[in-house]
Amino acid sequence: MSSNDPYIRQIQLSIQYIALTFGFPILILGIIGNILNIIVFLHKASYKHNASSFYMLVKSFFDLNVLVISLTGDIIIAGFRANALTSENWCKFRVPLVYINSLCSSSCLCLQAIDSYMCSSRNATIRQYSTIKKARYLIVGFLFVWICNECPYYFMKSANIIPNLTCQTSNTIYRTYRSYFTILVLNIIVPITIITLFGYLTYKNMHTLNTDGQYRLSTLTKQTIRMALYEIIIVLLFKCPFGIAQIYLVSTANIVKDVYRQTQEQFITLFFYFYVYNANAVPFFCYFAASKSFRKQVIDTIKRIRFNQRTNLVFPLGDTCGGFIRKDDWDISGNDLLSSPVQVTDYASCCIKCQATSGCKAFAYSPTTKDCWPKTSAGDGGKPEGNRISGYSSNMCGGFIRKDDWDIPGNDLLPSSVQVSDYASCCVKCQTTSGCKAFAYSPPTKECWLKTSTGNGGFSRSDRISGFDGEIVGATWQEHWFEHNQLLTRVYYGDDLALYYDDDVARSTTPYISKYLSDAWRYVKRNYGSFGPEERLYAIFHTGRYSGGHPSYYYSASHDFKNVIDQGAGPWFEQLGSMDIPTHEIFHIVEMASFNTQGSPGFGNPPNGIWGDSKMAEIFGYDVYKGLGLTAEAERAKSLSMANSDNFPRPNTYWFRDWLYPWYIQGQETKVLVNYFKLVAQYFPKYTGTNQYARSMNWGEFIHFSSGAAGINMKNQATIAFGWTSEMDNQFNKARSDFAAIIYT
Repeated sequence: MSSNDPYIRQIQLSIQYIALTFGFPILILGIIGNILNIIVFLHKASYKHNASSFYMLVKSFFDLNVLVISLTGDIIIAGFRANALTSENWCKFRVPLVYINSLCSSSCLCLQAIDSYMCSSRNATIRQYSTIKKARYLIVGFLFVWICNECPYYFMKSANIIPNLTCQTSNTIYRTYRSYFTILVLNIIVPITIITLFGYLTYKNMHTLNTDGQYRLSTLTKQTIRMALYEIIIVLLFKCPFGIAQIYLVSTANIVKDVYRQTQEQFITLFFYFYVYNANAVPFFCYFAASKSFRKQVIDTIKRIRFNQRTNLVFPLGDTCGGFIRKDDWDISGNDLLSSPVQVTDYASCCIKCQATSGCKAFAYSPTTKDCWPKTSAGDGGKPEGNRISGYSSNMCGGFIRKDDWDIPGNDLLPSSVQVSDYASCCVKCQTTSGCKAFAYSPPTKECWLKTSTGNGGFSRSDRISGFDGEIVGATWQEHWFEHNQLLTRVYYGDDLALYYDDDVARSTTPYISKYLSDAWRYVKRNYGSFGPEERLYAIFHTGRYSGGHPSYYYSASHDFKNVIDQGAGPWFEQLGSMDIPTHEIFHIVEMASFNTQGSPGFGNPPNGIWGDSKMAEIFGYDVYKGLGLTAEAERAKSLSMANSDNFPRPNTYWFRDWLYPWYIQGQETKVLVNYFKLVAQYFPKYTGTNQYARSMNWGEFIHFSSGAAGINMKNQATIAFGWTSEMDNQFNKARSDFAAIIYT
């Protein structure tokens, strides 16, 4: 049948129409979206250290390559009926290049799905496999594998351009391998299977956490998981139909077909071929829909681009630099990144030098001498200087820790707020004002409140950005509490932990201690919420002095507004039980500061508390060991605690055996501990206008709140463990009346 047949000609015109009307929008939107992905992921510092967002960043590069190399050529071939493959070398090079990028993109998506599952897992052992270091190795490894897989295509001597403008090879065995294994299995079946499986497992994990503390995941983790799930759903929507079409083509490849069927199949194949390009083009729009933070970052990026364009129309190029706040007649002294200034032609060149220099956060430029001084920070904010122009990032401020969506109330240094243009200007104002240790900034109103301290730590608020002095604690830390007077040295610093030793602690213990405490603190934050503006734990270890341990909390000035555990006298080598004291001190932070509260109604001996110092820490420690998969530690702790007896509230009271462990088991283990502190935070009396508890608990209230946490009446178990007096009974009945919202069976 001739190609001049009207029906066949109509289908061929439809193919051109699809290529042009579908192809161009996908190409343009895909290029813009992937470029914005790359800019946002590279610009936002927190994304760079998260494995899942790293996969998204790398995938955006590969997706961009697929669209530019493959889709552009397909539009030219199918849409304009022009042969873009007239060079045999380009033909043989283009196809493997396309598949290397396509397979790498699919690999990133699979790794992203697996990483989301690991991050959302309640098992600490599984979660610890999600690291940026492993992500980099995996990306390089898969890139190498796919390059090796595609190399034979180029070196096949029989490669040629066949009349239908498709690159193929006349080698039957290799053609079969590519059709069945590379295209069908590696590019379609395996990715669809992996992302479907791990997407479902991640959804199950998130559903479980939704009823048992989803908010305990970090904001970044929740955000990237949500972005990944959105992308998985959309990719399945585009890949599955394409996969079905490919399976049909492969299974009917050896059937003799007339020209009508061939033309129809060509039309359907091309439609799905362009349709599947959406999987490489739409991730940006998935992320934009899934994440408020990502949307904000994109909008800020677009605003910066528009601002720079407008600026370039008004000022000479040498006077502009995107992303940095310019301050004329102002010098930022000290904190020089280099040993001497560099010579540049103008302010913008100095700014570009800063942007290109690792660690540069600010700079000072002299128009007279053309000297440029890159800086590690804005230091104390600077001072007026006639022959200087300074620049600093609008989103940084040296020495201060930034906390988005957070307000620090009270402790105002000035009688009213000051008007500034951005967060960094508010920070500089604090740095240059004597006595300022923290600040709160409102982006909508441009108001800046300077603070003498962080006070009670603050609270979540969407229209505020807060900052507080983080340079109190750096590479060294001078103790200034109780009898402690050591100059401590920081031996480890991570997202969850800053670890300090005195001179006598063996440095060989650092890997063991840092890993355990990082895991334990992540577990605590996952279950008991955030702990102040900076969620990092500061751990101090001594050897040969200060036996025992003590905690401090983010709302206390005693340890510079940090969550601190301080312990001695060691030694701290890796062995069963060596982390009992640090774990005990972590519990004090939980009881004193969980769920944005201050104080502990249960700490202390009756009548000024319930569990002394602190029986509840025994079940907490057991739960932490168990939750981290440290079975031997958990069983050891359980055995010791089972045998312990105390003399309160009566002689020979077995707290763990008769109360804590039965309560833990009946209340669904970790859940009962979380529920207890959550209920106390929600209902127990606090001083008016504060988060500080107003008084201690009595026994009846303790049993009532414990029953609410477990979901069952624990009075009978309390009678076994503590005895039951008429006073307890009266207190219990009154508690049930006073806190009637707490219900149980």
